Amino acid sequence: MPANGAGGPGKEATADGAETIALILKVAIQPVSRGGTAMNGIDLKDFLLWSTVINYIVLLVWFGALVVAHDWVYRLHTRWLKLSPAAFDAVHYGGMAAYKIGILLFNLVPLIALCVAR
Repeated sequence: MPANGAGGPGKEATADGAETIALILKVAIQPVSRGGTAMNGIDLKDFLLWSTVINYIVLLVWFGALVVAHDWVYRLHTRWLKLSPAAFDAVHYGGMAAYKIGILLFNLVPLIALCVAR
């Protein structure tokens, strides 16, 4: 407690907190490195492109499984959950829609932005 009788942390604690925040920010904004070199725009484009492709493959496999083996997948899920066929279809349709929106927002849009900004 400071000598003046005021409660709360002293100047030393405030300085330590500021130093800690500065250190966290310094580490957080350092470039991501791969093999000793900083990641550049081309590496990020490749990453986003492959992320988009892999996520769309997952989405297509999910869609294909429901089209080809709908009844089997329905029976598999209704072992654990009591769903009507309409509710089952709605849950999967909503899940696929949310997944597709996630792909667009987190993979495809940043990829397009990097390509346009070049």
